[in-house]
Amino acid sequence: MLILKNLALPGSNCLMRSDLSLLLAVIGLVLALASERIVAAPAPFAVTLDGNMVHIASGFSFPGKIGNFQRVMTRQYDVAGQGVSVGYEVDKPRIAATIYVYPSNGRLVETEFVVRENEIVTLHQDTRLTDRGTGFVGPKKTPALVANYEYTDSFAGKVQPLRSRLVVARRGDWNIEYRFTYAASEGANGASLVDFLQNSFVWPEAMPPAQNSGATGKKGKP
Repeated sequence: MLILKNLALPGSNCLMRSDLSLLLAVIGLVLALASERIVAAPAPFAVTLDGNMVHIASGFSFPGKIGNFQRVMTRQYDVAGQGVSVGYEVDKPRIAATIYVYPSNGRLVETEFVVRENEIVTLHQDTRLTDRGTGFVGPKKTPALVANYEYTDSFAGKVQPLRSRLVVARRGDWNIEYRFTYAASEGANGASLVDFLQNSFVWPEAMPPAQNSGATGKKGKP
């Protein structure tokens, strides 16, 4: 009985060591693969000490707050991280704003503007264009194409008439697009806050060339 017991113990210890070695090898392989994925597809944003999120590809810096607007989300549209969006919100009155930065891929800004207009009309069948023309963005008054719409949809927890603004501008190889949504009942108060963000968001002094990533076809719901 003692011999059988002694034979069993060494055998079980060897099995445990073998299983442990295999487990460690598998964990090492998983970590190695994860590390390779991180190197191959880095995050599109870097975070500064003051909390700004910088889009690495374009150099755009997105602060945590712009006036009363609070940064609430980020989104990446292509593997290379060329096309991104950053969302901002104000609670009272409720205003949702999204700023998109993505490569132009050689498409005229006028064509891009029409494509984005069609997105809004497609998503909201009762869309009514209230005005369309040119405007400016940022403290340095960069020229932009602007359109304002009205439609009915769910917003701030209920279905209600809404106002929406689309702004599209170009810098080098990059499109910069703004979309704003707020309750029509907010009227001039809502419009003034939209104007504030449109005029206050600061662009980088210089922007590097963009890759033709196809990000223009990967935009999300406005």
